[in-house]
Amino acid sequence: SKAYRLTQLKIKRANVLLHSHNYVEAYNVLLPILDLSPDNSEAQYLMAQIQLNLGNTAGAEQHALKYYRLTTDQVSRVHASDLLSDIYLSESNIEMALKHSEYILDNKKNLLPEDVLGAVKIALRLPIKTKERALAILNKGIKRIGDIHSLVMPSIELMMTLSLFDQALARVEALISKASGLREI
Repeated sequence: SKAYRLTQLKIKRANVLLHSHNYVEAYNVLLPILDLSPDNSEAQYLMAQIQLNLGNTAGAEQHALKYYRLTTDQVSRVHASDLLSDIYLSESNIEMALKHSEYILDNKKNLLPEDVLGAVKIALRLPIKTKERALAILNKGIKRIGDIHSLVMPSIELMMTLSLFDQALARVEALISKASGLREI
């Protein structure tokens, strides 16, 4: 319908305004859309981003949670969790930020090393058991992605810091055995 197309164009306008850092104008474009269609998930997601950029973390959280509840597909829920993690980090709510980062680790289809390392950085800000949580996250990432250098090397360093020398040695030995074909020094 014509009304639906006009709403979609206004949402697109708000998205462009958001990305060009015109947050107040983007907010003013989305507000009437959300008044008429509070279940518009795309508008909820954009409003959460706008609110976060305007420094209104409570509003950002409200819209991000609404977006999460409105969506059912895994990709959208991962996006919501990523946004919620950023919101909670900005509030220094490290536990909740980590919870949403771990959701991404468990549910993102094409997990990237950056996703894992981002969660590790959050875990290292916890008040207790920081290194243990960080190591558990690295191990989860290695299990999902594989033995890649950017994850394995920090895991070995953490194992040594935690005096888990047998585990560190075993991981190094496993890497050496997989490195067949490399020239010995």
